[in-house]
Amino acid sequence: MVETLGRKPLRGWQQNLNSLGNHTYAHLDLNSLTVAQFQQEVILGEPSLPTHPRWLRFPFNHAGDTAEKQAAVQAFLATRGYRIAACTIDNEDYEWSRTYDLLLAQHALDDAGRLRAEYLTYTASKIDYYSELHTQIFGRPIPHVMLLHVNQLNADTIQQTLEIFKAKHYRFVTLDIAQSDPAYRTPLPQATAYGPMWGYRWAKALGIKVDGSREPSPPEWVLHRRQVSAQQGMF
Repeated sequence: MVETLGRKPLRGWQQNLNSLGNHTYAHLDLNSLTVAQFQQEVILGEPSLPTHPRWLRFPFNHAGDTAEKQAAVQAFLATRGYRIAACTIDNEDYEWSRTYDLLLAQHALDDAGRLRAEYLTYTASKIDYYSELHTQIFGRPIPHVMLLHVNQLNADTIQQTLEIFKAKHYRFVTLDIAQSDPAYRTPLPQATAYGPMWGYRWAKALGIKVDGSREPSPPEWVLHRRQVSAQQGMF
């Protein structure tokens, strides 16, 4: 919830030329809200930001589970001057982070180190996967926007993640510049209750068949370790 952050750290982000946007007030799922309720979530999120945000990212990437809701929400956002912040690369950091937090709490430092190493290898594989996916869709490389959350794992690995991008000859640009690419003007397809990365949505809108089964998944041990601990009441 953006309200808990306060304005001071957010001003610091803006002073360092980072773009800020609205992710709604309480991170509620649009699928379970009416249009009016979602509008209220957006409006309540605005005062916590130092200036009126021009970007909004949907919680859970849910842009509307019915055609009517999707159209009404997009019309509302346009009246308030918002652009939708898309995301094109996802490495399921939230899945890895839950296990990482558990390992740190258990002082299993060797396993935590193994997780960090595998997480970075996995991140590199996801960058490659999504780069190839979008080249298939648009016939050329496009600028990317990576979805990352604030958590201890990313705090401990962010420098290495940035180095991975550099090694793959990426350069870092603002969200404005990235989304100025024509690919980001591809209309969304019909409404869905799911929240896939934008590439899958664009492929569907353009009638391009892609094989999502090729997308890498987190290793089983990362998911299993957390599940076992949860069953034992440890997490």
